[in-house]
This record gives sequence, C-alpha cells and structure tokens, in this order.
Amino acid sequence: MDYHKDTIQKLKEKILLKKVKSLSKDVLVLDDDTKIHFECTDSDCCASADGVWKSAETDGLITDIQLVDVKKEEEEWGESQMVAKLVVLHDQNPVAQAQLRADNGNGDYYFSILSVFVNDDEIGKILESYYD
Repeated sequence: MDYHKDTIQKLKEKILLKKVKSLSKDVLVLDDDTKIHFECTDSDCCASADGVWKSAETDGLITDIQLVDVKKEEEEWGESQMVAKLVVLHDQNPVAQAQLRADNGNGDYYFSILSVFVNDDEIGKILESYYD
C-alpha cells in the first residue's frame, strides 16, 4: 500500500539495521538510543489521534517497516476513525508493532493527523482522518 509512502521511506532511512532495545506504551527505543513515538500534530475541536506501541522483541536487526491494515472504522455516536498498524520487521518476522488511530471527532465533522517522530524530529504524517 502506498499510504504515506514518503513518511515510511524517511522512517526506514532513520532506523533500518538497528535493534530494538526497549519499549513502553509511548516510545520504542533502539540500541543506539534512537526513540520513536507518535503525536497528534493537527486536529480541530474534539478530534484526536494517537499511536501506542503494543509489542516488541529485542532480537534481530530491523530490515523493513510496513504500514498495514489501514482501514476506516465506524464508531458509535456517529463518528468514524482511521486505524492502522505500523510493523517493524526483521526479515519477515515482526520485532515491534504499534496500533495507530485518527478520528473525525464527535459527529464526524472534524479532522486529526497523526505524525511519527524520531528523536523529537517530525518525520511526517502517518495516519489522518478527515470529515466526509
């Protein structure tokens, strides 16, 4: 999938061939102390976006990064959200995974943008949701 292909490419340039050292819900830390996290960089009214690291293994060099399962979900209360998974791979085995979400706010009238950061430098948009 080509969804935010440029952001994924920039992220690859920053973290390929490094190893996962640790993770918390908010931050993935690599062996050279590179830190990867997500922030809602733009939104209006009651819309929001976030990313949460769910799992990590510390074995193997990072050889690929993929944004997968990008889809729109309909929520209660008349709103929708975009969801996706960011998967960090060693060969074809996942070594870390984050769950990403960006919603349109109450009533589906708003927007939000989720961006990925490496060492506090914004790499680019990774998920976004807009009013339909």
